[in-house]
Amino acid sequence: MESKSLQKMLDRRASFTARYPFFGTHAMRLELVEDTSAKTAYTDGKVIGFNPYFVEQLTGPQIDMVYAHEVLHVVLNHPWRRGDRDPDVWNQAGDHVINLTLIAERFDVIKGMLADRKFEGQSTEYVYGQLFRERKQDAAQDQQGGGKGQSNSGDSDSGESGTNSSSTSKQYGPSDVPTFQEAMRDGELGEVRDCVDDAGEIDEDAEAANNRAVTITSAMERKRGEMSGALMNQLQGRLESHVDWREALLNFFQGIGNDFDITWSKPNRRFIGGGDFFPSVKREGLEHLVLVVDSSSSMAKSEIHQAITETLDIADEFGCRVTFMSCSTEIGPVQTWEPDAYPDDVADVQIGARGGTNFCPPFAYIDDMDEQPDALVYFTDGEGYFPAEPDYPVVWATMPDRRGWCVTPPFGHQIEVQLN
Repeated sequence: MESKSLQKMLDRRASFTARYPFFGTHAMRLELVEDTSAKTAYTDGKVIGFNPYFVEQLTGPQIDMVYAHEVLHVVLNHPWRRGDRDPDVWNQAGDHVINLTLIAERFDVIKGMLADRKFEGQSTEYVYGQLFRERKQDAAQDQQGGGKGQSNSGDSDSGESGTNSSSTSKQYGPSDVPTFQEAMRDGELGEVRDCVDDAGEIDEDAEAANNRAVTITSAMERKRGEMSGALMNQLQGRLESHVDWREALLNFFQGIGNDFDITWSKPNRRFIGGGDFFPSVKREGLEHLVLVVDSSSSMAKSEIHQAITETLDIADEFGCRVTFMSCSTEIGPVQTWEPDAYPDDVADVQIGARGGTNFCPPFAYIDDMDEQPDALVYFTDGEGYFPAEPDYPVVWATMPDRRGWCVTPPFGHQIEVQLN
């Protein structure tokens, strides 16, 4: 015999499916599980777990929001897309994307929920990058009186791994659960957990089954003409390369420069224009970056200039020294730019000879430097000769050619780049 809260969820799911066929179809695919390890509700792509004490206080329309919220986590592949990201920030990023989509789908929502309009049309990964950076900056500001910030990246109730209910030891009773309004305001309406198999690995079979189901139901919904553009865009983007290359490069740099300090010697540029003088956040760990661009004839000058400009925009946040060089079969003039002295016009940056492609010379040059850099970023669109793997981190920013083919480096971190 079902409990009172489970029966309440089952009854409402039937009417929810009748009124919202797309959402309801996916809700029917997910097993309903009572679970007090969650304050409110969660999904791992296989179940919708819910705290019975939370559900008991909900109205019918509020249960609809729980269903719609958790279903969107699943259809947008959030249980499979997190990777190594902090689970708490990942959940908040997903909430912004989901709630903005539900607004477009004309669900009844309440004031104050996580739905920042600046994130409209953005991927969950992009929103994550913004939230993660803001959290780190806030943590550093909070440490002004105590020196270097060493805050944790997240404090999710789902634990470090954020994988499933078994990773959560805390149980939430009647006095622990929030009201619906509190849950919406604080981003606790329903969390997303990783979808894992019995071995604790990401369940790719479940992901494939979910994608097949989404393909079928979204086609039916579009045929009825009842899907918002916001939802359609998110569904189309869930299987694409989720991370803009700029965001991916920033996230990589954050992994190197993950310590923070407050400095008054360099005013915060965001406020100084208005006459306000505030300290800036100095990221420690990324102090010297080597930037190399492939100057072979297949790389257009406009692409080279864009690669330099956008990488410097990201590097500026870290206040690091940048050593720049171009390379075809040999390196061009080597230029070093100190923090706050990056070139104003990259069109004036000296680019070496054009020709074939050989990746080895910049690495040989670095071997002869007094100190190795904290990281090397190498932009290229072609195949060439690779050196042995160095001790410092390497990012290969690779661009597909006209055939869509992209070089696969034998080492380092690869980011696929689409330049305008």
